[in-house]
This record gives sequence, structure tokens and C-alpha cells, in this order.
Amino acid sequence: MPSACCPRMLSAHDEALSHFKGSDKTHGQLRLGAMETTTALRLPPILTAYHAAHPEVDITLHTGATAALIEMLMAGQVDGVFIAGGLEHRHYHLLKAFSERLVLVGPHPMAAMPTSEELMSAAFLAFRQGCSYRQRIELLLASHGVNAARIFEFGSLDAMLGCVAAGMGYTVLPLSTINAHQHRFGIHYLALPKPLAEIDTYFAAPEPATWTPALARFVDTLHQAVDVPEQQHVES
Repeated sequence: MPSACCPRMLSAHDEALSHFKGSDKTHGQLRLGAMETTTALRLPPILTAYHAAHPEVDITLHTGATAALIEMLMAGQVDGVFIAGGLEHRHYHLLKAFSERLVLVGPHPMAAMPTSEELMSAAFLAFRQGCSYRQRIELLLASHGVNAARIFEFGSLDAMLGCVAAGMGYTVLPLSTINAHQHRFGIHYLALPKPLAEIDTYFAAPEPATWTPALARFVDTLHQAVDVPEQQHVES
């Protein structure tokens, strides 16, 4: 009995078959990964535009922290990922997609940054280890001399914002995310110092020579949607 083909091989077969048949439709699979904040706010219009243009492509979207998404990309489990802060590995292609401004989020209005004593006694809510926003929390605390704050892990953005609103603690998230959800939760924010506040989201994928037609068309859609700059090849 012949061995079963993996989904990736079947996808490549379908794409090749459509090419030889002269079809101009894009077929196959598109496997993406993204941070939850990107998935909730940035991707819906892009994925909607892509699906409208290429309805024959099956889309799978995984969410996770930046470190976990990079592992999935390097293991070949996804075709491309949206990650914070870029990627320092060879043979990957980076496209700067979004620029985010991070803010400190709490249950009450804040006129100034909490004192070191307040930060030391407070809890912080964050996504799992490997999240770039969690790293910014750690940098923020370190800049105030706080090295042993309590950080609680959450797997859901809504759960995190709900607990912040209830007074459980603080978090650090993109301002765009807070603006989109502030009407649903009683949350407030304070701007972070510029070096800590600025972070870019990149779309990372293998080298273009390996892209399937489905991935190539997605990159085209991403360019059109966010006017990303020319592709950057990571050398080291």
C-alpha cells in the first residue's frame, strides 16, 4: 500500500496540477502564525481581502507568543509568522508589517508612572514566556529597580483585560489593542518611555524561492494592505 502523503505534499501537488491545467486560480494551503494581539486586530481585514481574492486556498491560523511562533516556523509547521521585534536567524525573509506603541494598562487613570514601591508590590499580567510584550514588562520593571515582580501568565487577551479591569494588576500591550477594547473594559493606560514603547511587528517566512503560490499571493496582499517596505533577507 502506498504511503500517505503529508498535507504539504498534497498542497504542492494541487498547485502544480492547477498550473499544468492552465488555471489562474491559486489553490493549496496557507499556514500562518501570529501573536494574539495581531490576530485580533490587524489580521482580519488582511485575511478577508486574501480570501476574497483567492477563495480556493485553505487558511490555517495559529496564535502564540513570538518565541513559540519562531519555533513553528523553523520546524516547517507554518509558512509564515507575524512576530514582534524581528528574527535573528539566517535564511529567513522579513517584512516590516506594523509599528506598535506599547502602553502601561491599569484599572484606574494614571497621571504618572507608578513608583518603584508600587510596582514592586503589584502583579503584572502577561502572555506566556517568549512573548515580546512580556519582555518589555521585565525591562520596564528593571528600569525602576524592580527585579522580582509577580507576573501571572494568561492565554487569552480578553481574560487578561478583564482581570486588569477588575484590579488584579497591570499589563503592557499595544495602544491599538487598548483603543479597540477600551469600550468593553474599564481600563486605562499610560504612555511608556519611548525606547520601551516602540516595537515593530514583522512577517517572517523562508526564502522566496521556496514560497508556494498561496504564500506568494498572501505576501502580495500584505504589501497592498499595509504598504510594507521592500523585503529584507536575514543573513545572521
